[in-house]
Amino acid sequence: MLNIKNIKLLTCTSLLLFLSAPLYAQHAKLLTCLSDDEIIESTHRLEACEAVHVAPEKLLQRPDIVKVGMQLAGLYSQQHEYERSNQVLINVEKNYSKWINDFKTRHQLFRKIGINYFRLKLYTDSQQFFKKAFDIAQVQQELSALSQSYNDLGIVYKAQSRYADSLESYKQSLKIKEVLQVKSEIGATLYNIGNVYVLMEKYQEAIKFHQRALDLYQQIDTIDFKMNERIIHIQNQIADSLNQLGQSEAAIELLQATISKVGDLPENDMLLFDSHCTLAEIYTTIGNKEKALETITKTLSLTDLSVDQELLRYEVLTRVYMLKHAFEQAEMTALKGLSLATSNSDSEPRSLFLRLLTAIKKAVGDSQAALDYQTQFIESHELNLKQRYDTGVKFLQNEIELQVQDKNLAVLQKNNEIQELQINKQRLWVFTFILLSVFTVLFFTLYIRKKSTEKQQLLKQIDYHRNQLQQLKAPDDKLAEFFIDSHDPVICIDQSSVVRYLNQAFCNTFLIDKSAALNLGIAQALPQFDATLSNLTFNTDDLPEQQFLSHTDVNGQPLYVWVSVLRRLDNTVVFSFQPAGESEAVPTKIYQHIENANQIDDIYNKLNDLKRRSDDVLSRDLVNQLQQKLDAADTKTDLTDAYRSSLVELMVSNLEIWRKITQGDRITLAEQSGVWKVTIDDGRLRTRAMDRYLSLKSLPQTPRWRSVVKTSHYILAEVQLSFEQRKFLNDRLEVFMAHLRASTNTLS
Repeated sequence: MLNIKNIKLLTCTSLLLFLSAPLYAQHAKLLTCLSDDEIIESTHRLEACEAVHVAPEKLLQRPDIVKVGMQLAGLYSQQHEYERSNQVLINVEKNYSKWINDFKTRHQLFRKIGINYFRLKLYTDSQQFFKKAFDIAQVQQELSALSQSYNDLGIVYKAQSRYADSLESYKQSLKIKEVLQVKSEIGATLYNIGNVYVLMEKYQEAIKFHQRALDLYQQIDTIDFKMNERIIHIQNQIADSLNQLGQSEAAIELLQATISKVGDLPENDMLLFDSHCTLAEIYTTIGNKEKALETITKTLSLTDLSVDQELLRYEVLTRVYMLKHAFEQAEMTALKGLSLATSNSDSEPRSLFLRLLTAIKKAVGDSQAALDYQTQFIESHELNLKQRYDTGVKFLQNEIELQVQDKNLAVLQKNNEIQELQINKQRLWVFTFILLSVFTVLFFTLYIRKKSTEKQQLLKQIDYHRNQLQQLKAPDDKLAEFFIDSHDPVICIDQSSVVRYLNQAFCNTFLIDKSAALNLGIAQALPQFDATLSNLTFNTDDLPEQQFLSHTDVNGQPLYVWVSVLRRLDNTVVFSFQPAGESEAVPTKIYQHIENANQIDDIYNKLNDLKRRSDDVLSRDLVNQLQQKLDAADTKTDLTDAYRSSLVELMVSNLEIWRKITQGDRITLAEQSGVWKVTIDDGRLRTRAMDRYLSLKSLPQTPRWRSVVKTSHYILAEVQLSFEQRKFLNDRLEVFMAHLRASTNTLS
């Protein structure tokens, strides 16, 4: 029989169990949420984390709240719910940051927020949180965290097309990882650096870093699936760079070796997906349609591809069908790719498939459909450009806001100092005097330092313009590229009769030292041809037509000199040589090669003239629409009014500033800069070439912008200008360069 004492004990025990039951249940969910046991399904772990996360704060300790928030955010990220993930992380940072004493946890918290923003393509927000994580790692000087943050910044800078900043961040990360001596991490950063060089189209540099990464990975004793996948990705990148450099055979050989090494097992098909796509692209580039189709077909059975992989397969397959003239299949494939890109809100692939559809419709003669797709492509491309512009503007706005905040803080601090001085001025005259003296010394010190800094900046600007002037003197690398396959003797000069290029065959034939002849006048480099070439005019815009001249060498042997003007490379004058012998004059291969290149340019011009002069009203309206949207289809001679006007304004500004500063005229500018030709006409010195660039009416149809830009760089580098004059000319130069870049992008 129960007595009163037992009844009370039983009641207290029941009450204690009733109150503690939620705590036990909550603890069990907490253990499930934070467990690393792979047996627990992610859905169960997610349910447990969500239940614990919304529980009252009194049921959890604050450090556990932080751990649960981090775990829940990670589970959301795995399900690609990046916005929900960031809501959790930002809530943790806002409400519980003071309870996070471990700097590594704070560092990872900011990194995770930045990574989520990056995946949402909000690059400015991503950069902001990556920078916060970087500041923490830098203060603590923890090398592993610091290398991670440098790598994060490199990733977001690359996404913002800030390639120089991206390279600098990656290289800083590489330095730290080389100290830590973790081969896999070093290889990953080398791979990232190589990828940035690919985006910059510096393929030789890209191959160098990718090869270093590959060599490093191959030194690792144990290579797992993920490491093997990375090795294959690097080999694909090297092959793609080789193909871009024109070494398609080497690229194909490398990819075939990669595929052969991995083997034909079904589980390896996904591993070789990118290799097959890259190989098919290269086969398409060189026109091997059978191999291209055979290679891309090997990927068609693969499922569970990512969106990017599916888009890549659609793109390559479309190009292969176009190569085989299977335009109906190409159109169906491109439409699938367009649908996927549109549903995924991926604007760049969408623009790509619209451009492919435009090409397909042009190939089958459906002009209206081609025009419709081209219009959609232009709208999509303009949207891409606007998004990039908005990203840049947002970045600048954030930078400006930070500067304004710093300035306001400085002003506030200065006001506080003034108030304190006013309160104590009656008793602190001596201190005030000393303080003013210190400020005076500091002011003069800062003033002197500022002047020194301005002087250094001026010297840097002068060096920059001198370098630009040197680089603009002649397109030497492009000349070497143009004549790379030539085995006949050839020598090139610019409008000032200065030797800019000569090949080894010329040096061997005429016993000329190549390094000694470069940058000399033609009369100094080849005095034996002075009499033969004396009747030719090398004025800036009045260059000789294609012709040949008879020449007799010092041994009395006859020789034909073939004269050509390579218009597309700054109107460079080219001489090629043919021994006369007993045969008649036969144009050299170089002469014919240049004639063909010039004829191609003329055909482009005639096509444009034909479009502009069409008497058919409908055709003329269509051309007007195309002219507004399809600048990329126009030729280099179809320049905008803004381009031509800015070029004339720049040349007029050059002459105006030259006259004000040096009191000189056109003749002295031409002679001292060495850019323009000075001629003698009726006993008077004239600058006919320069004069044509001083008005729109006389501006040549294909103006030689390099001469005008070289004149600007010469004045900025060699003439002592005031700040206002330097800024004025720099602004004019930048305006023209902006139009030039726009024209180049349109034509590329």
